[in-house]
Amino acid sequence: MVPLIVAGLVGACTKVEPPPQPEPVTPAPVTPIKAEGATQRAIQLYPALAVKDSLFNRTFREVYNQELEARPYTLTAVDWPLNIARRTAGLLGVTPMPEYTPRPTPEVVYVQPPTPRPGTMLDRPVQKEHFRMHGTPEIRPVYTQ
Repeated sequence: MVPLIVAGLVGACTKVEPPPQPEPVTPAPVTPIKAEGATQRAIQLYPALAVKDSLFNRTFREVYNQELEARPYTLTAVDWPLNIARRTAGLLGVTPMPEYTPRPTPEVVYVQPPTPRPGTMLDRPVQKEHFRMHGTPEIRPVYTQ
């Protein structure tokens, strides 16, 4: 029985080390995608976004920097410029430009030229020669009793 007690005392005196903790993983930096189509669409809806140092442009950049710090993964969406422009517009109370709908192109209709009218007696070459030589006939009123 003595060996068990000694073994128990030896086990109690041994320092137990905690399991190794994994090193904290730092997330890879998120690079916003270019999203050129969404950027152009945002500029179409909010033209003040394209004016450097305008109120809308400065607010847009502030919202962008906040988003980059707080939730950088949202800047990997295809339409992130449009989303941030809408949030900026909401903050400033700006309404987007109305949709431009081009007028439909008129349909081209080909019209057949008019058919020539049938000729009269005055169009005949012989009749023309007669009137050239003798003059045009006089028109006289006809009286009836």
